[in-house]
Amino acid sequence: MTEKDLFNAINDIDMKHIVNAWKNTENEPFAIESGKTSKLKIFGIAAAFAAAAAAVCLVVYIRVNFPDSRTLIRHSPNDILPSDIHGPDGVRITYGDVTEVTDEYGKDFAADDITENNWQKITCDGFTYLSMPLNGENYNNIDDPSMFDGTSTVLRLNELSYTRWNVGDMFHGLTVKSASTSFQYHYKGTPTFTPKECLVEFDGTIPVDGYIMYDDNGELVCVPKSGGSFLPVIYPCEDLKFGNKGQYGDFKFDVVLPVFYLENDRAFDIDSILGDKGCAEVSLTVSDVRMCSMASMKSPNYIRAAIDGISEYVPAKN
Repeated sequence: MTEKDLFNAINDIDMKHIVNAWKNTENEPFAIESGKTSKLKIFGIAAAFAAAAAAVCLVVYIRVNFPDSRTLIRHSPNDILPSDIHGPDGVRITYGDVTEVTDEYGKDFAADDITENNWQKITCDGFTYLSMPLNGENYNNIDDPSMFDGTSTVLRLNELSYTRWNVGDMFHGLTVKSASTSFQYHYKGTPTFTPKECLVEFDGTIPVDGYIMYDDNGELVCVPKSGGSFLPVIYPCEDLKFGNKGQYGDFKFDVVLPVFYLENDRAFDIDSILGDKGCAEVSLTVSDVRMCSMASMKSPNYIRAAIDGISEYVPAKN
């Protein structure tokens, strides 16, 4: 039953009360005189109209204070949105995916009222988009010095294939604990109907082999070795498509596996592990993996994880 059907049903009931009130007093013996309506009849009609007005107020109150009820009534969760909003996998977003919609002034409104261009941000909780790097070759100047002597050029294309990951999905010891995807409409520019921001948190632990060192801001960073990480890439980090080049101190790298920041380092004697060069090759286990990515972000700080344990380490010597 739609909201219109509900309103008509309530209105129909109240109109029956009005008609019955008129009929029941048409021949009642207390009429003042022929051709004139008795006071009882007038009272009955007034009461019926008051009931109808109350019903209308109730419908309006429900519509204003419980806007989500309109979506549940008018659309199936599997119905696609009117705007061409879709993930990087090309699959359209449905009403059942949407948890919040805001207009250009930041005001919330029901997903049922979405049109092609009346929204500013659409948020979908419960899923996001991730890809595994298809080319796992990570280069650094310790393992691959010839790649950084100025005579070699790395030219490669790392095709990322993003798919939808839902809460509860598992991969390599990690389980998606929470996830969110948001879409943003640009009123004064070209509309963007692919995700603007993606967030994900994982339960579980995962092993990583790589190099660790502190960056210029004093944060511990991990650069995975080739084949040393199964951490996925979160959309829309297209900067990894052609590799991610960087340098921390004397350590240089050119990688396609995500670089990420480590927390909980105070629980370990990191300075001893890093040695005089401030860099070490390690085998560690990480947990509490979190990823955040926006279309405008082009830095490796979109992944953070806590050190769960360090099983092996070798301080860098050159």
